[in-house]
Amino acid sequence: MFLRRSTRKPAAVSFPRRAAALALPVAMVLGLALGAGSASAQEGRVYALVSLLGDKMTVVSQQERTGSHINQNTVDVMDLQAGLMDTTALAALAKAAQQFDPGSKVVPLKLPSATLFGEPDKLFKDTQFLVPAQLDASFKQVNATHALIVTPYRAPANIRGWRVGVGSGSLEGVGFYIDRDLKTSRAETNDRFIGYLAPFSYFKIRLVNLATGTVERQQGIVQAEMRTSNKPEAANDVWQVLNAREKMIALTDMVTSNIVDTMPALLQNK
Repeated sequence: MFLRRSTRKPAAVSFPRRAAALALPVAMVLGLALGAGSASAQEGRVYALVSLLGDKMTVVSQQERTGSHINQNTVDVMDLQAGLMDTTALAALAKAAQQFDPGSKVVPLKLPSATLFGEPDKLFKDTQFLVPAQLDASFKQVNATHALIVTPYRAPANIRGWRVGVGSGSLEGVGFYIDRDLKTSRAETNDRFIGYLAPFSYFKIRLVNLATGTVERQQGIVQAEMRTSNKPEAANDVWQVLNAREKMIALTDMVTSNIVDTMPALLQNK
């Protein structure tokens, strides 16, 4: 219901020029201003919220050659329910920004594709935001002073569990890391397991000053949590540690909690 396996790495989505021009007004459906009353909102910041996590997740299976530290991980790409992760991220950004900057106004902008303007990281050069003209027009339309932008972030695998810092290779975006061989146990129950499933969220949030195009602050978020289970089906395949619904809940909860927990550092001393 939630996942559909893809055998190919997804290509960047391209739009004809006319289709791209029509896309942003559609994106403004979620751009209803939320915040304080009109007087205080005008005095405070107006945050345009953008999420470029996209509709794909990666499933990384650890594969190491015996006697070697060479990374042999295999990566599968799977489709997610359209808009699920970006809508989740936008809702968390809106809630957190208003919580930690109560005099502000937030405007979530839902784009039709995370790659509408190319690869998300290529929108930034060092601390400069290379804002696409069409997106800049949307920022100006809602009188945004700042933007909070979420993009996938690539970093070494670091799985947290009963053993700290396990995993190999790199992770990016959202998805699951699978190790079918590592032996673990729970001290409190003495249960023993072979293999684990780890949902992960690796993304970056940037706070951009739209008057200068400068990234004022940024936070890389890296979380991967080991999950095991006594379920009979999990004993045969650790992918079954969580069912389809539980997998989506794990990912959306991670994205939400990480955004909310990170916002104070982004908006401190604003």
